[in-house]
Amino acid sequence: MHSDDRQTVFGYDDRHLLFRLVVEVGEGPADGQIVGMTTLVRCRSFIGWLYLAAAIPFHKAIIPSLLMAVERSG
Repeated sequence: MHSDDRQTVFGYDDRHLLFRLVVEVGEGPADGQIVGMTTLVRCRSFIGWLYLAAAIPFHKAIIPSLLMAVERSG
């Protein structure tokens, strides 16, 4: 894991996937902040590809909802 004032990187590696989640915080308009998230995945096997294919639709639905929740709570 890497973390500083503007960026945190979480990671997990297993036999099938190498996974990283990068959360970045930047300056926004009117003294606000902009939060961005990037997911990096490297498949290491066919099972990794199958897992990723099943997870992507959920990922696309969940991440925007999480970011909206952060925006509302801030």
